[in-house]
Amino acid sequence: GAAERGLTVIGGISDLSSGSPVALQPVSVDVPAGEHTLTVVGIATNAMTTYPAAIRDTLSIAQPTEQLRSFLAANPGADNLVVLTHAGVPADKQLFELLDPADTILAVGGHDHLVFQTTVNGIPYFHNGFRGEQISVVELHHSGSGWDVSEQSIRIDDTIADLPGFAKQVAFERLKHLDGHDLAHVGTVPRDLTLTEAIHWSLE
Repeated sequence: GAAERGLTVIGGISDLSSGSPVALQPVSVDVPAGEHTLTVVGIATNAMTTYPAAIRDTLSIAQPTEQLRSFLAANPGADNLVVLTHAGVPADKQLFELLDPADTILAVGGHDHLVFQTTVNGIPYFHNGFRGEQISVVELHHSGSGWDVSEQSIRIDDTIADLPGFAKQVAFERLKHLDGHDLAHVGTVPRDLTLTEAIHWSLE
């Protein structure tokens, strides 16, 4: 489904259902950036409770540091790295010990539901929260001395629910994507909810 939408999924997750590990997706993807090419590396968390209970026994996920070591060993001399890690801050601290700041442009973390911007071992590093409450826009500019990184966090404005035409768009998307099973009655809300409100309500 992701591929059909033009998305590329990366990370160190393998499928065990055939009896031996088979990679579910590539660990990295090359992304053109002007005259340069970025190598985006995905590091998956091996905290198995992160994944749906029904499939946990079919997954094989190495320690985050082992995922990165395997990538670096298979790609000697790799540079212009962008590391996307869902391993959490404690594991990320170990990842930074393996990364050369001369070859790594930035690292984006997740799993801990944090929001911060910092630099670790000379590498820009940030987390952009969770629950779809904000996104981060990163601008990269290359100069003779390397890459300049500028990151801006943008909070998603829930007032979109009040914009004209939004209710019609919601109704259209429901008809397009949902069937009777999806629309089974599980509760009652007083009005259409924003993304953040809907997630909070669903969790409750």
